[in-house]
Amino acid sequence: MNDPDIKKLPVGSICGHGTAAAIAKLHSILANGGVYQGKQLLSEDSINKFQQISSGGVDLAFSMDGMWSYGPMVFPIAETGKPIMYIFGHGGYGGQMGLADTRYKTGFCYATNYLDASSRSGADDDKRWISMYETLYDCIYKLENVPSSQDRKTFYEFSAFKKFKGSRL
Repeated sequence: MNDPDIKKLPVGSICGHGTAAAIAKLHSILANGGVYQGKQLLSEDSINKFQQISSGGVDLAFSMDGMWSYGPMVFPIAETGKPIMYIFGHGGYGGQMGLADTRYKTGFCYATNYLDASSRSGADDDKRWISMYETLYDCIYKLENVPSSQDRKTFYEFSAFKKFKGSRL
């Protein structure tokens, strides 16, 4: 992936390159309504659509059980006493992950210089990013004075989310 010829390929759905800081900044802009330096870069309607599951189940290309919106991956989060929220973003080959959270208005990125070839898109086999993600939310909860008794469950697989939703109907 670091081959200069590969980096020049004009294929936006793959071959994305960026630093962790740049990817986190992009997701932070999305998490804050698509506004950057006072300019609306993406409509709020688009941001809202990114938080809606448009398809879920096993992706036959990657053999992973996930949820997708109109482009990005979607991860529902159930917090005690609050409506389910949906964070969105995308993983990358090798375990990378960038996410936007509109409830807590934060962007997140985990990038690694170690390519795990067994990882297909970051959310399935390779879960190195999850410990950093969990620590981020521990910090957010402390800053927001969310009680430590607050339960939070993030759903990474569609089958688990579907089962959870079914148990709450």
